[in-house]
Amino acid sequence: MRLDLNLLVVLEVLLSEGSVTRAARRLNLAQPTVSNALSRLREHFKDPLLERSGNSMKPTACGQRLLQPVREALAKVDIVVQGRDQAFNPATAGRLVRVAASDYASAAFLPSLMDSLARQAPLMRVAISTFTSSDPIQELIAGKTDLLIGAFAKTSPDVHRYDLFVDELVCVVRKGHPSIRGKLSLKQFDTCSYITVQPQQSSVGGSVDDLLVHMARQRNVGLSLPHLFSAIQVVLASDLVLTIASRAAELFAAAYPIQIIKHPLQLKPFVVSQLWHERTHLDPALAWFRTVLAESTPASPRRAARKQPSRR
Repeated sequence: MRLDLNLLVVLEVLLSEGSVTRAARRLNLAQPTVSNALSRLREHFKDPLLERSGNSMKPTACGQRLLQPVREALAKVDIVVQGRDQAFNPATAGRLVRVAASDYASAAFLPSLMDSLARQAPLMRVAISTFTSSDPIQELIAGKTDLLIGAFAKTSPDVHRYDLFVDELVCVVRKGHPSIRGKLSLKQFDTCSYITVQPQQSSVGGSVDDLLVHMARQRNVGLSLPHLFSAIQVVLASDLVLTIASRAAELFAAAYPIQIIKHPLQLKPFVVSQLWHERTHLDPALAWFRTVLAESTPASPRRAARKQPSRR
């Protein structure tokens, strides 16, 4: 029994979204149309493909096995349909690019990137999301995003990496802080209270707390929250200390009365990179987008396009 190729498109979205309603919205189709397609797919594969689990639907074992091959097949069909030899024209390309990045990394490249897209690719759209799991590289491998931007110690053999810039962690406090004026000593570091921003810490690797463990030191964390902007507002209204990347600190210092203080610990710089999966490596639209994104961030001596080994 032959299967309509359009049904594979619906299948990939259904398995990714785990919801007929969300799949219909993403495909711009009526919900009954997607439900009918799911019935046809279930009949073809002789499997439910999706099963109810609480308030959502989860792929069955068969659905899980099908997801990656279906994604790869659709990617190859897309390349064939576009024509590998046909020149990519950004001026007429209407494409949605999904990027997962922290708000800090987004702020580093988005202003210049969106300006470039407005001039060169006005029909191209960008959807930015934060890291939704503890292992964003697996989200990339699973095809839930086209590109990752962040600091990653390890990747995967089928993931490409391009280093964008080098950054370092600094401390930020409000101007007029009663005890910190331009410098933070180790003694002060031990007695201050801190704010941690969890997504930003996970993307940088939690290097501050890792180093403190080796030094037999421990920070007094008075507040933990997920948003960098909220953390800065708390800094402005309190004596709490925030550790963030220097580029983010410079952006905030241009708008708010804060001090940027060199971190008292000997912290190593980290590299912010863009990562993409092998299956999208030759996609002309995404290859062009990655180049424009790289040009939208400051140059770095460690910048290089390469595929990373599974262990580093």
